[in-house]
Amino acid sequence: RAERDAHPWAGKPPGWIDYAFLGTGNLSSSIARIINTRAEAEGSGISYAPEVQGGRTRPDGKVLEWLISAPTEEAGRGVVPFYCGDITPREWRVPLEPLANAEHANSASGVAFVRIYAEKTALAGVSRQLTSVIGASPTTETATEVAWTLEHQAKSGPSPKLVLSATRTNSAVDTKEDEEATPGRGIFEVGFWVDKEREEGSVTTPYGKISWVHR
Repeated sequence: RAERDAHPWAGKPPGWIDYAFLGTGNLSSSIARIINTRAEAEGSGISYAPEVQGGRTRPDGKVLEWLISAPTEEAGRGVVPFYCGDITPREWRVPLEPLANAEHANSASGVAFVRIYAEKTALAGVSRQLTSVIGASPTTETATEVAWTLEHQAKSGPSPKLVLSATRTNSAVDTKEDEEATPGRGIFEVGFWVDKEREEGSVTTPYGKISWVHR
């Protein structure tokens, strides 16, 4: 129980708390070191802690191991991503066979975007930090929104995006709901790819915003 309560997520309110990119699972190519070197050269101020090994035992007794690269506590966990790289075979942790494992009744087939909120006065600074973390410049940029197109492991289909926004809504309709659902800087919306037979749309819950987007 003590270990659980000490976890960075333990004191967070329910909802979208954190997000991860796929890591390498290899200490010899430390993601934290790569990001910190890049951040120092770019003067972005972001900092990642040394890698930490984690794992768990499945009900069938198979031991899973992974490597976590996470931002330092001062960097703002949940604004920039952490990385999780499998040491043991990835299919042990993410079994895609049989194909039914990845089929959903709502036809969701992957993450279309993750939208992060930062107040307008902090937008430029957080954008520089995310650029250091991602290792690529934004693909689009306006006064209130910055977006990066991300690499993904899917064999086909559109690429997901990371979006940094100074507003919590794309319209004037549900601003109040969005503001109440997602106080503070961090994730406030996640979009999922769905088939064209499924209607596009969004819903705001007390725990964050969910959207469905056609592939």
